[in-house]
Amino acid sequence: MLTIIVIIFAAAAIFGLLNLIAVLGNRQTSKPVVYTHGILAAAALVLLIIFTINSSGGSPIVSLILFIIVALVGFFMLARDISKKAVPKAVALTHGIVAVIAFIILLIFLINF
Repeated sequence: MLTIIVIIFAAAAIFGLLNLIAVLGNRQTSKPVVYTHGILAAAALVLLIIFTINSSGGSPIVSLILFIIVALVGFFMLARDISKKAVPKAVALTHGIVAVIAFIILLIFLINF
């Protein structure tokens, strides 16, 4: 299950990178890309929560906490995007950096699992 979670997060990251490129380039984000990124990330996060709850041994709790924080920031950016307000570049960049850190921590956990 953890491998599937990592794959879904990786797919979400690809769409997230496309969003970040648009934001940093002062271009409108593609709504299908925005929604696909959000759906994939949310699905992976829900699966990670389920995995963590059901894990009898160690769990990727640090990664989970970081992904929850990233998701909350993602909701903020989505709200701004829907209301046609610019997403602050620093917020979008920080969102991506923290997500990458959470992903790397999750990969390390998977390798050692």
